[in-house]
Amino acid sequence: MAFTVPEVLASRDGRVMPGERKVFVALRDHLPEDYLVYYDVPVDGRHPDFVVVGPDLGLVILEVKDWRLNGIAEATADGVQLRQPQGQLRVRNPIRQVRDYALRTVDALKRRPRLRAGDQLCCGWGYGVLLPNLTREELQRPSLFGPSLEQALGPGLVLTGEDLVPEALPHRLRALIPDHGAARGFLDADRGVLHPEVRIGWGASSDEIVRVMDREQERLARTLGDQHRLLRGVAGSGKTIVLICRARHLRAQHPECRPSTARRALMRGTYCCWTLTSWMASKRKRRPAACSTSR
Repeated sequence: MAFTVPEVLASRDGRVMPGERKVFVALRDHLPEDYLVYYDVPVDGRHPDFVVVGPDLGLVILEVKDWRLNGIAEATADGVQLRQPQGQLRVRNPIRQVRDYALRTVDALKRRPRLRAGDQLCCGWGYGVLLPNLTREELQRPSLFGPSLEQALGPGLVLTGEDLVPEALPHRLRALIPDHGAARGFLDADRGVLHPEVRIGWGASSDEIVRVMDREQERLARTLGDQHRLLRGVAGSGKTIVLICRARHLRAQHPECRPSTARRALMRGTYCCWTLTSWMASKRKRRPAACSTSR
């Protein structure tokens, strides 16, 4: 089972499409435990649906579309004409869309010398589109205009619902990477660049990442939600680190928020815990001494 961020998709979040939920479950359940799967992560102003990183895979960017064959009026290399209740809607070819996401992601990673070999990323990378509501036969069926949907979008770059099974999914993801290359030693550095809020510190130069949070801490910091939360742990377990990285995450999500306001909101929890501890200590000091008797 792969490690996912977030751990689950909120059941009442209307922004999450049914196809995205289906893909999320498949990636989580059918990929190895040392794989990282990010959903809807911001990358250079864009939000690819899924970013998958594996030590024996590399980097794969996926875009999911909930399309059905009878809802597609026309598909070309430039765009897709969709049938909607209010009329037809033309959208960008999703292969071009996800390719743009992938190039932005790779460029962001290559800014760190330790993540590149020469002018190339130090691991293989690729991209693709997932159509979970279609079958392979529907994808390859010739259209009224001649070419099939796969030929119109991008041969070899489109996955269907039939690919979301344990025996097919890892192989299909690897097939998306032209120059396959392992990503061992790449995962932590990759996380520190794609998600700066998980960094604990930087080296003497801005090119070297010292440490990032472990995966559990990162997932916790990114999925705490908007309400009050209580984090419990023994001394040294990383509670303060999660708090700091949570603050960075909130700052990135809400740039319009004044720093002083966010700081007060985050400090309120730690201050209250300190106050409670001090109060309990003072009560212990005031407790009357136990009486003893002797014969």
